[in-house]
Amino acid sequence: MSELLEDLGLELDCNLDVAVGNLEEFGAMDGFRPEDNPDWYTIRQRDGEFVMGEEDFPEAVDEEIRRALSHIDSLSARVAIADGGEGPKLNDDGQTLREEVAEEIGVDADELESYLHDGGANERRGKLDEVVEAVEGSETFEKPDSYDKIEWIPSAVRHHLTEGVIESYDL
Repeated sequence: MSELLEDLGLELDCNLDVAVGNLEEFGAMDGFRPEDNPDWYTIRQRDGEFVMGEEDFPEAVDEEIRRALSHIDSLSARVAIADGGEGPKLNDDGQTLREEVAEEIGVDADELESYLHDGGANERRGKLDEVVEAVEGSETFEKPDSYDKIEWIPSAVRHHLTEGVIESYDL
């Protein structure tokens, strides 16, 4: 709908959801979800892939967790300075990325990995999202494109004008 409004050169003075809700309440518009569509889609934000089903979803969650931990570990490694390493990157509070993320989500830095691997697939997905948000919110560390959230997106409702509106306006 927003694309159609944009194509028509129309701008709303309110949120599109509010406008649609008002039109439905008034009886000018009705909506439905096709029966063959699921109520929700599970989408991996990193690549826009649908990761649905009993096999794909848990595997996708585990893969994103592995990728997130790989990034966190790469910036938190304690490299020996005597061997030419610079040591880990630290934020203004002297924390590594692992320590900053762990503090943000309320777990011990040493327990971050087990925290992310504990629970069912949807619980782990929620924990992954917490980690992604913590890294994105960091003022020191940047989140690469190598991992991202896995989000539940509601299936689209298809809207149409009611018969009364069509008859009233001769459409």
